[in-house]
Amino acid sequence: MSGQPAVSVVMPTFNRADLLPEALDSVLAQQWPQLEMVVVDDGSGDSTPALLDDYRRRFPAILRVIRQENQGVSAARNAGIEAASFDLLAFLDSDNRWLPGKLIRQVAMLEADPSLDVSFTAYRNILAGTQQPMVLDGWLAEPGPAIERLLVGCCINTSTVLARRSALRAVGMFDAELRCCEDHDLWLRLAAAGSRIAYLPEVLLDYRLHGGSISADLARVSAHTERVFERLFDRQVLPPRFQARKRYYLARCYLNSACRYLEAGQGRLSRQALVRALRARPLSARPGWLRLWVEAGRASDAAP
Repeated sequence: MSGQPAVSVVMPTFNRADLLPEALDSVLAQQWPQLEMVVVDDGSGDSTPALLDDYRRRFPAILRVIRQENQGVSAARNAGIEAASFDLLAFLDSDNRWLPGKLIRQVAMLEADPSLDVSFTAYRNILAGTQQPMVLDGWLAEPGPAIERLLVGCCINTSTVLARRSALRAVGMFDAELRCCEDHDLWLRLAAAGSRIAYLPEVLLDYRLHGGSISADLARVSAHTERVFERLFDRQVLPPRFQARKRYYLARCYLNSACRYLEAGQGRLSRQALVRALRARPLSARPGWLRLWVEAGRASDAAP
């Protein structure tokens, strides 16, 4: 184990004093010989600062704390990336927890293939005491297949990621202007730049689903996903075969948004997204689109 590479763990946190200890303890339990944790307190107003001070006193050789005014998770992660001592970076949000053996398995994957820039794993959703494993099928590490999967949806959980800092820096790291879907944006830009992204189909993270998580806000996720896709195609950073199908991918993105808006009870926004899908690719319209339009109208009528 002494010959294993060093790893920096970047953990943004904001008012998570109730869950933060479990996240920190799950990293310490990895028993990695060369490990540092860079925790970025993004302007917490609860007992997080005192809690981190206590952990720093107990683990001075491992834990580093950066405090900043609230700037959002992207800026917090970027601050941690820049402050990290090592090139191998692992990410963990402070409301989640790693399972034993995560670092051993992922570092081994990147060490075995130096051409890999990113590794991510399966995970399990935790909600009200229930567990639901989230495991992908058929993932390929090559940029083309990765882009294709990511243009369907964000299938990479940031808290499972181990990446080379050089690859993240090369594409500009997380976009601090995005307060949602910033991870989806980064994985797409990495794949578009030619990074190889490997997948380990082992459940190595507990991912908590709760009302305070950004991913629970379907309307917000929809709006930001559209912004990510639009900017991606406008900047023309994708390989030509994807760029040539811009209207197809945008129409599919807008249609997905329409479905999410409807699930969130936002009928008017659902119809607006459906109109965007029709404008992007009118010949793709199917009978299901009409049913979606009708259901969105009913949701609008039922709204207070």
